[in-house]
Amino acid sequence: MTVTPKEATKLSRSEISQVKSLEIEIDKYLANNYNDSGKVYFSTSDNDISNDKVFTEIIRKYEKAGWKITNVSDREGDYLVFEPRRRK
Repeated sequence: MTVTPKEATKLSRSEISQVKSLEIEIDKYLANNYNDSGKVYFSTSDNDISNDKVFTEIIRKYEKAGWKITNVSDREGDYLVFEPRRRK
């Protein structure tokens, strides 16, 4: 049986649990660190994002909620940069 793209991206129970846990952590971080002046850097080095499906789902959810998200890697670590999308 050939796997469809939808089936290939379907999250397992453990991945869903990880997404929910990360959402709680990111929400708390954004609530404590966003002050309407620009970008918020959330360290993914400190958080175990175990696979691409979890990472993609987190980005999808926050982009749908109105954030522009950039993945940044440098000598100091790996980050998701959250920036509100400006309405036109």
